[in-house]
Amino acid sequence: MRKENPKSKHCLGRTNALQSFNYPKMTADTMEMLPFEKQAEVYDFVTFLKTKSRIKAARNKKTSLLNIIGLGRSNKSDISVNHDKYLYEQA
Repeated sequence: MRKENPKSKHCLGRTNALQSFNYPKMTADTMEMLPFEKQAEVYDFVTFLKTKSRIKAARNKKTSLLNIIGLGRSNKSDISVNHDKYLYEQA
């Protein structure tokens, strides 16, 4: 059976445990040992996580464009085909 390295355990959800780890330093030290190609992969992954967090935060804001989906509901089922008719029709 493989023994787990206590430093490799994730402590998410435990504030006190998280504070005892210096993840930026641990990550930088580990990255220095990797070949250049692997360093690039780690950087790409971290960039992905950062972008994912920003997208999630934007979706949670009340000003998000996702919040307007469904506001323009209609009983018309042919709007995509006859859009000009509905846009230029006099009310």
